[in-house]
Amino acid sequence: MERIYEVTVYRVELICDACGQGLMKPTGTMIGGWPPKFPHQCTECLATNNYLLEQYPKTVYKEITSTPKEFKS
Repeated sequence: MERIYEVTVYRVELICDACGQGLMKPTGTMIGGWPPKFPHQCTECLATNNYLLEQYPKTVYKEITSTPKEFKS
């Protein structure tokens, strides 16, 4: 049996800790191992940081109601 819930979608961006202005963007590489690390670089000051298991921007889904909705296909 399936249930369907209404959700809303959010885009999460990470502001640079170094300058407080730019956004941290992935460099397109990954540092292997477990957990993997994803290097990011600031769009303004070019500072770099590695994040465990996360790449920004990311998408987050939040449930609007906890009551299942009827689904009609």
